[in-house]
Amino acid sequence: MIAIGRLLTTLLLLTLTLPLPLLADSFDLNVNNKVARFGYSVDNIPAFQGLGLDFGFLYDDDSNKLAHLGVNVRGENWSRAGSLKVSLETRLYLSDTYVVDIPPANSSFGATTRNDTLASIAIGGQLTLSPMARINLSTTLFYAPKILSFGDAENLTEAGLRLGYRIIPPADVYLGYRYVDIDIKERETARLDEQFHIGFQYNF
Repeated sequence: MIAIGRLLTTLLLLTLTLPLPLLADSFDLNVNNKVARFGYSVDNIPAFQGLGLDFGFLYDDDSNKLAHLGVNVRGENWSRAGSLKVSLETRLYLSDTYVVDIPPANSSFGATTRNDTLASIAIGGQLTLSPMARINLSTTLFYAPKILSFGDAENLTEAGLRLGYRIIPPADVYLGYRYVDIDIKERETARLDEQFHIGFQYNF
């Protein structure tokens, strides 16, 4: 929890040092009955040689939390099939999760719940296809192997699909599906999300 707080503070201080026109590129919020997530991204920051920043925070009804801070590069291609946007990104994930300790088979004690703060560095990206005006379809995949997972984390996987519609020029609404899974050593997997959600994205 402390590490996540430090990440939030660092991000805030970083954005305050940017010129006003660069303070935002898009703001994203999506929810379902059990999970809420918001995101904030900035593209093509001159001080970072044109790289972009991406921040997100997820919270569920079991008090699990997952924050990420990513550095990305983005590009766009055009064809008869429409436009294709490609984003390649490296993300630092910090999670504050409640997981179940699995006792040894010969133990007389039952399973217990404990809180863990975990960290992972994931590699992945996003593809967004716009086959026609106002419609977009995107897929996201990030994976952190064991070598890039710290604490008791074994690996982390995040994957998602999204179908969006641009209701007005700066704003999209969408229906999405997200899968977020953290494997933890000698404990049950922390599955933070595996459901559909609805969302809203505002582009500055």
